[in-house]
This record gives sequence, structure tokens and C-alpha cells, in this order.
Amino acid sequence: MQFYDDINRIPDLPSSAVIGKFDGMHLGHRKLITRAVKEKRPGMQTVVFTFSNPVADVVSCDAGRGQLVTSAERKELAEAFGADVLVEYPFDENTRHMTAEDFYENILQKALHAESIAAGPDCAFGYQRKGNLEFLKRMEKEGGIHVVPVEKAQYLHEDISSTRIKQELRAGNMEAVNAMLGYEYGFRSEVVHGRHLGHSLGFPTINQIPSPGKALPPFGVYAARVTVKDRSFAGVANVGIKPTVTSEGPGVETHIIGFNEDVYGEEADVRLLAFIRPERRFADLAALSAQIAADREAVLERNVTG
Repeated sequence: MQFYDDINRIPDLPSSAVIGKFDGMHLGHRKLITRAVKEKRPGMQTVVFTFSNPVADVVSCDAGRGQLVTSAERKELAEAFGADVLVEYPFDENTRHMTAEDFYENILQKALHAESIAAGPDCAFGYQRKGNLEFLKRMEKEGGIHVVPVEKAQYLHEDISSTRIKQELRAGNMEAVNAMLGYEYGFRSEVVHGRHLGHSLGFPTINQIPSPGKALPPFGVYAARVTVKDRSFAGVANVGIKPTVTSEGPGVETHIIGFNEDVYGEEADVRLLAFIRPERRFADLAALSAQIAADREAVLERNVTG
């Protein structure tokens, strides 16, 4: 898959396009992208157009806090869904005030060379979100881009959206979050040095710093699936500030069950499966150690596998 942050560099090929914020790359986004892939004819490319920065940075209209995916994660998922090109366009005041007509002509037609566009019922672009599905259908009747309507994906008989997923994430309902995403939510980043306290307590851990802007669930302990050095394990992940021993900023500290190797500087992928308990302060390290042992047993009882 090719990636562009400059629309002037996009190959001059006709495209089957899809546009949106694509925060989460959830089952609804997958449905849109895979439909666009199906519409692609020989000689065409499937283009996913999104923004390089959150719209909420410019317009306070996003009910969520933080983003569900990093740029790197979005690229990986777009490629997995079959996209040929991912475009991350800057969202600034100029973009915000671009009319629907200008967006249609300058972005969809001239830059993306779109011959078809897959669009959901909540599709919106251009100033004041006037570029909606009805706008696209009207332009199609005037000889414009072919429109492929796509119904929204649902979970428990309700529409899936990034806002709904963030609400469940803030509540710590990881089972619902993962079901709507279609994959397990988590953090992929370098293993960094911590205080090495876990090892002294008999529960060695890895420490990670979440990517800036990544949405966090409630601080607490989670059953996790951990992939490191191309191997997967069950884990006990603490998301938060470790109040018993330090007041440092939010991080992810994970005890990997059945694994005790030096992986500093390696990339680890920690996926959160279920909330176990809130983060809290313990009277002393002995009490903390006992609780970690109990958390480990709670994860093992869930039969988490790698």
C-alpha cells in the first residue's frame, strides 16, 4: 500500500474512493473500505482519504478524548482491508472552511480521480458538513462520481461509531470495544526502563509509554494478550500511574505470564481483553505483591492464550 500526505503526489489513476476521519478503523470502516475495494475495476486503485490530525483539534465536535488508532495503526489496518492508497490530509482552518463543492471538485475529482465513492448515511465533508450522501447523489445525477451507498455496521442492534466505541472504552468495557473494532484494543510501543520493582516482587514486568493522543481506558488492571519477539502470552496489564510507588505520568506496565527475558528496546504489543479492577494505592509493597498474585490468577482463570 502507498501512503501520501501530499495530494499532489497521488498517482494519476482512476480510483474507487472512500473518505472519513477513520478513527478506530472499526467494523463500519472495514465495511466501507472493503466495499470500495469491490467497486474497483482493472486499472483503478482503492483510495482511503482521511486527515493527518484529529478534526477535534480544530473543531470541538468530537465527544471522545484521544484517538483510537495511531497513524501507524491506521496504515496497517487500511492495507489489511485491501486499500491501495492511504491519504492523510492536513485538517486546518483552510480545510475546515472548504465548501462541499470545492472539496468535491479539488479533492475527489482532481486529486483522487474518483470514479466511484463508497459512502455511509453519515458521510459528511466540506464546510458545515454540507457534503453529505444526498449531495453526492445529486452530483452523480449531474454526471459526477458514481455513489455506492453502504449501510452502517451494527453491534447489538445499534450503529457502530467511533464515538460509541470511545464511550465503551471510557467505561472499561473492553469486550464491547473489541467486538466493535473487530480487533483487540491496545498499545504497541517500545519497552522502556521502569523502576524494576516488579522483578523484586517476583512479578517481572515490561513498561511502555502510550503514543501521544492515544485514548486510554480507565486506570486499572486488565487481562491482556502480549506479543513480543514474535511470541504471544497471557498478561496482566496495569494502565495508569502506579500510585503505590510513583506519581509519574500514565503508562502501561505488564506482567507477562511465563516470560522473563530482557526485551528493553524491543517493540511489544499489549492488547486489553477485559477489565479486572480499578487502580488503587496499597498500604505497602507486601499488599501490592499479594494483589498482583491475585490479578495473575484472575487472568489465568479467563484462559487467556497467546
